[in-house]
Amino acid sequence: MYATVSRKQQPKSFFNRKYRTEYLSEKFDYTSAFDCVFSSAYVGSKKTSVEFLDVVFRFLKEKDPSIQKNEVLFWDDRSENIEKVKQYGFEARRFSDAAQYHKEMVSLSLFE
Repeated sequence: MYATVSRKQQPKSFFNRKYRTEYLSEKFDYTSAFDCVFSSAYVGSKKTSVEFLDVVFRFLKEKDPSIQKNEVLFWDDRSENIEKVKQYGFEARRFSDAAQYHKEMVSLSLFE
């Protein structure tokens, strides 16, 4: 599975998006559940733009040519972002809080 990073749980003092990505990855243990984590701060495009989603998918296709769009998992706290990403073909889930995130990750067999 693969992930992009939402901004829902950032500390109020986080203004640098790259540091926020690292903080969230550590806090929610993304690296144990996902093969790759993508952030708009690193890619340089808005996370729901076709350019961003294309960069993510091309990167993943290079690593695994058999991967399909519906095997890519995207999390975000905004419903409108979820809809845009679903239209692109990725699996997308809405983040509401840490407990809900953990519960859904367990249901997907990505967390114990």
